[in-house]
Amino acid sequence: MGIEQTPNLEESYARKELIEMALKSLKPKEERVLRLRFFNGMTLEEVATELGLSSGERARQVQELALRKIRLGHELPEGVSKLLEQLER
Repeated sequence: MGIEQTPNLEESYARKELIEMALKSLKPKEERVLRLRFFNGMTLEEVATELGLSSGERARQVQELALRKIRLGHELPEGVSKLLEQLER
């Protein structure tokens, strides 16, 4: 049985900065969808209503596109997408 390590303050700050950089690399609507979904805990239907999108399905499409851009390192500084990938594990 191993001891689970908690991230130190420096690691937590670095992760927060990486996430902010990734979000800022997206189009405003994509960034807003991810913030509402993952930071505000809204459902796709709630996000659609908040942003005036036609449906929760449309919000899901925007969310998937934004996540794909982040995973592929779209307009991110070199190495950031790899670090974000590690955070998802």
